Amino acid sequence: MQANVVQDQDFYLPMEQFQSRIVRIEDTLFRIHQHRLIEASLADGFFHDLFMNQWPLTADGADAATPIVLHPPGSVAAFKAFLKVIYQSGQEGFRLTPAEWLGAMEIAYAYNCPTIHELAYRHLTTGHNLSHESAGVSDAVRLLALAEERGLDMGYFRNGALQLVVRRKAQPSEAEMGMISPHLLHQIIQMREYLILRGHRARDRVVTRSTANKLEAAEIRSILSYDRTAITVWPEPKPDMQGYRVWFKFVRHER
Repeated sequence: MQANVVQDQDFYLPMEQFQSRIVRIEDTLFRIHQHRLIEASLADGFFHDLFMNQWPLTADGADAATPIVLHPPGSVAAFKAFLKVIYQSGQEGFRLTPAEWLGAMEIAYAYNCPTIHELAYRHLTTGHNLSHESAGVSDAVRLLALAEERGLDMGYFRNGALQLVVRRKAQPSEAEMGMISPHLLHQIIQMREYLILRGHRARDRVVTRSTANKLEAAEIRSILSYDRTAITVWPEPKPDMQGYRVWFKFVRHER
């Protein structure tokens, strides 16, 4: 093993005959069980093809001197979050930070693992204390800041984090304002002011709940325009993930 390469403290797992494979991400080694990644993968997915085509076992990944070298999108931390979901998500009290869920979804999307992708998507859009307001920075704002940092399509979060920041009672805190771009902050404040104004106007007319919900959904979509010429677009989870590529598709938006 090279001097600058280290074993991950949590996921350099005990040896399991015919199942343990060593994977290298950047300067970190993971010893993982190939059947766990095959189970998470599609029948023609990346890990399924990688490991099923190695039977009988080849030298690749058999020991630290010959690891399987992967170059996933994201970082070592993202791959580790992905492994946490695979190995630990069934445990009571399992939790990840918004950054970890985002990283896990990033890896799952890239390597065609629909179950992990869907689980991460569900947590990022409908759970994980996204509306928590007692802390100086809510999870919702942390998630939006991470999405901006990675150039992700804000529309992916409109039914979760984005909507919660717009609709919550508390204004964005000073710390939250410093985490997101001036453009996004301006659009959020505009949307909040619009909803307040609409509430005042509603006193003078009858608006059904169904109509109000449709109007609000359309209004939320109105803040999703960005000046970027290229953003990463992730589709919502599909049962079979057909047509998904191993690497991200960068979609150019012409204005």
